[in-house]
Amino acid sequence: MMDNTALRERLDVIVESKNGPVYDDEDLARQLVEIQDLSTQISSAILPYEVYKENSEERKLNCHAFALSNLLSIDKNLVVTSKCLEKILENQDEDPEEWNLIVYYEIDSNGNQAITHSGIRHEEVICSKWGGGHAWLHAKQDVPLQYGELMKFFQVSDELGVRKRIKAISQASSKIT
Repeated sequence: MMDNTALRERLDVIVESKNGPVYDDEDLARQLVEIQDLSTQISSAILPYEVYKENSEERKLNCHAFALSNLLSIDKNLVVTSKCLEKILENQDEDPEEWNLIVYYEIDSNGNQAITHSGIRHEEVICSKWGGGHAWLHAKQDVPLQYGELMKFFQVSDELGVRKRIKAISQASSKIT
């Protein structure tokens, strides 16, 4: 069996697109085949949650917009960057018991944490979108290595006006270029 670091390194390679951040149908088909093959070599499963075609609107979402649109039914045209998600979560306490949003962080040599990825709790597994590719069901630790080692867990609901904050932050950040 493959150890978790080797698995995560392999996932880094699989989610890379030959065209940088732009995924075409060939990249998407390759991902499905390679992850299905990889799943035979690991103890846990990585399964497709949503399979997208190149022109799919949902395929254009990044992981943060995917997670928040599934949790809160936000407008899928909003841009949700890592900085935007950081602002949304700045007044939220971690909730390791009743969480519905998992956020992955990279830690630099000075100990600074930067959000790299997010996903949602789907029963006892994670559902997250990797790059411009498909959405996957996977174990918490079974993500591309580039997403970092640190995981934090949050309970996100609209009780705190999160939808309005997302819209305001997203619109403000899209004006900054």
